[in-house]
Amino acid sequence: MAKTRAEDKIFAVYRGDNHLFFGNVKEISKRLEVSYSMAKFYTTKTYKERTKKAREGYANRVFLVDVTDVI
Repeated sequence: MAKTRAEDKIFAVYRGDNHLFFGNVKEISKRLEVSYSMAKFYTTKTYKERTKKAREGYANRVFLVDVTDVI
């Protein structure tokens, strides 16, 4: 089975503990007013590792949860 590209996945978008909306990478970049590459970076393992290590500013951090197979 082929992997689904990040661009084709649907994500639940959170800022801290607050759910904001659902969308794909393109929609996320528009709604959060960040570049497409930044929104795509939010989907990476590197971003997840960096946010785990930094404890300050949790409430303002953006988190994406892949819900493609759930919806």
